Amino acid sequence: MLKRQGDNVTVQHILVRAAVTKSDLASSTTKLDSVRSNILAGKITFSEAVAKYSDAPSAKFDGGMLQSKTGEGGTLITIDQLDDASERDIVLMLDTLKPGNISAPVQFTDENGRAAVRIVYLKTRTQPHRENLTDDYSRVQARTLDIKRAEAINKWLIEKIPTFYVHVDNEYKECRHISQWMAGLAKE
Repeated sequence: MLKRQGDNVTVQHILVRAAVTKSDLASSTTKLDSVRSNILAGKITFSEAVAKYSDAPSAKFDGGMLQSKTGEGGTLITIDQLDDASERDIVLMLDTLKPGNISAPVQFTDENGRAAVRIVYLKTRTQPHRENLTDDYSRVQARTLDIKRAEAINKWLIEKIPTFYVHVDNEYKECRHISQWMAGLAKE
């Protein structure tokens, strides 16, 4: 601790990250292979295995399922959403997997640049199709909710901004939303 003022504390620390060795990766691969065998034998489910063996902090909450990055909160992911370096190799694995299958343990580099090992479970696969309410209701619902939320916020801002002093830099005055708000200020 360097300094303390009431509840505020200033500290310094040194973080040392242990290197992952080839023997660590080999033992992890062996362990994951036995976990995969137990899942295939029906002794444990994939989500139970994730909660028990995964190092991911969110594993016990999401069962190891990748979450959609569109803000919809679902686990339905399109191939183009797997764009992180740690997820690109999943795309190649998905070509060979059928729904309900689990991949063999595969080495990969995580988002922090460390070597790790994982298995991948393909829950379901959908064929490309035109969006419709039967198959894509949750996506349409989430998108509609986002539009309604944005409209409510914009309405509130247009209503409340005239009661506040607002200074906008010249480079932002041409923005469509800001110019709407500034027009409301000019009327006052």
